[in-house]
Amino acid sequence: MVALSVASIVNRPLQACNPSKRIGERDRMKTTSLLFRIERSQIGFVKFIIEAYEGVAVVSTLNASEGLVRLSVAPGCRRIVEDIMADLAESVFMEQVNGPIPD
Repeated sequence: MVALSVASIVNRPLQACNPSKRIGERDRMKTTSLLFRIERSQIGFVKFIIEAYEGVAVVSTLNASEGLVRLSVAPGCRRIVEDIMADLAESVFMEQVNGPIPD
């Protein structure tokens, strides 16, 4: 059971995604990927929370038995996604995985 209130995450103020102007135009428009290992039973919950923030990121399950998911983050939205995942980590076991991200 998740003790986290869905309303506390979904209702928090959302800042607009804003690609930095300090990097080149081509790089600003690239989707970035983050890899996480999440408690298997909570993958769906995390997916629905991320989807509540339309256009911020897409969650893809890479290996359900290991709880391995990829977040494809829209340009300029990485900070927002990191904040959401940090809030979720208070109630759901997860860890960011470093290394190559499978396609």
